[in-house]
Amino acid sequence: CQPYLPLDADPFLAPDGPFHPSTLNSVIFVLSAAMQTNTFAANYVGEPFMLPLRRNKSLFYSLLGLYSVIFLAATGSFEPVSDLLQLVTLPDEEFQNKFLMILGFDTLAVMVLEYVLHKLFVR
Repeated sequence: CQPYLPLDADPFLAPDGPFHPSTLNSVIFVLSAAMQTNTFAANYVGEPFMLPLRRNKSLFYSLLGLYSVIFLAATGSFEPVSDLLQLVTLPDEEFQNKFLMILGFDTLAVMVLEYVLHKLFVR
């Protein structure tokens, strides 16, 4: 995000100043939302203690909804979501593609790691 930050001492960089949406704020917000959703999805135990994720309809659809909102926020393809969350559109397609790959890799890595660790340590 650093190349897309303003070079001068802009007042929106003041820690106690009013909030102004920026590329950095948008990326950090979407990334942290994705990480929290991934953590929640990966830590869901399922059987034998609870319903499997696909049978727990409310949680399953909530996670799908969260992933959908995260994708819409990351791509900026649905303006009302960006406006509601006070996000800016990412500067260019290359940056957006890299960011989407980071989000996808994080999601995939968390799920694979959870699966492998579960197979290794849970008996």
